[in-house]
Amino acid sequence: MKNENLLITTVAASEAQSKWLTTAEAAAYLRTKPRTLLKWVREGSIKAWPLHGIARRTWRFRKEDLDAALGLCVRTPDSVVLSSTSSVALQ
Repeated sequence: MKNENLLITTVAASEAQSKWLTTAEAAAYLRTKPRTLLKWVREGSIKAWPLHGIARRTWRFRKEDLDAALGLCVRTPDSVVLSSTSSVALQ
């Protein structure tokens, strides 16, 4: 039982860590250079989260924010809208 809890905790921790991307990972995801990505952050085109407590500013990115900046619509099962009426007649 203790090993199962450890496995669940480890999986949950890895999922939580995978939501945040470094600048290099985010740039690779967008297929651009890190300098271009940071330029877009300064312009306000892409949302980024600064890490505090270090000498240099370090940014982290969420995949959802990158998709939103690109205009990609990510559908989840909760976002599906079902209509009780249909405007298309089936033949």
